[in-house]
Amino acid sequence: MGGLTEPQRRKLRLAIESDARRTADAIDPVRRKYLGMKLNQQDGAWPERMKEFRADVEACRKQLGLLSSGESLFMKALPTTLAPEQHARLATETDASLDFLWRTIVARVMVQFDDVLGLDEKQHENLESLLLAERPQLPSGGRSRLTAIQLGPQLVALSLTRIEKDRLASAVSPRQENLLRSFTNTFSDLRQILEHQALPQKER
Repeated sequence: MGGLTEPQRRKLRLAIESDARRTADAIDPVRRKYLGMKLNQQDGAWPERMKEFRADVEACRKQLGLLSSGESLFMKALPTTLAPEQHARLATETDASLDFLWRTIVARVMVQFDDVLGLDEKQHENLESLLLAERPQLPSGGRSRLTAIQLGPQLVALSLTRIEKDRLASAVSPRQENLLRSFTNTFSDLRQILEHQALPQKER
């Protein structure tokens, strides 16, 4: 982030260091818990140990996700640290970056739709336009962006549920519309799945 004064840099650096220290303090005890541990699948305790391990991994993943969330000290410090014009420029750049991320996700899923639905060029353009207009709240952090790409089909399915029936029907044929509805039904409890992965962020 360019154009920062030294006091601004110092304040934001302290926030980043505090976030990193808090995250390390939360993760280190879990890491130490498994140092030198050897698990045997023949051990009767294996299923319970694996369940506990997965829960610990998920808890650590959530801690890492907080580094780029609105709950981090760094993100909370930005509005009071940056000048109005700096904050506006950051918001514009962030929105453009998230727009590019969403376009990337939609483009990847549209390739699958072309194969499965047999979309012609006009249908492809219409459906893509509808999806791009329903961008969910995406994460701005690097690790969460990767998760967003990996969960692209789920995010697109969630956006499909937000498109009015008449608008979707005008973009594709009845057969294709039914296939798209089946696609969304494939991902039951969409919001719960995505929020479990810290996606999408809360609606504005």
